[in-house]
Amino acid sequence: MKAMEDVMKDVCRRDGVRCVSFRQVADWLDAQDPKVLAKLRGLDPAQAPDWKTFLK
Repeated sequence: MKAMEDVMKDVCRRDGVRCVSFRQVADWLDAQDPKVLAKLRGLDPAQAPDWKTFLK
């Protein structure tokens, strides 16, 4: 648990990072347009698209 706490303390404070609960992620996914979810599913796990244009 200590390692996870250390990661959270480091990563969750970074700009552009939001650490949320699984419930919050599930609620967010439920609120998305199916077309948005289809685009997100097409990303490779480590792929970082230009978010300003990706979901338009």
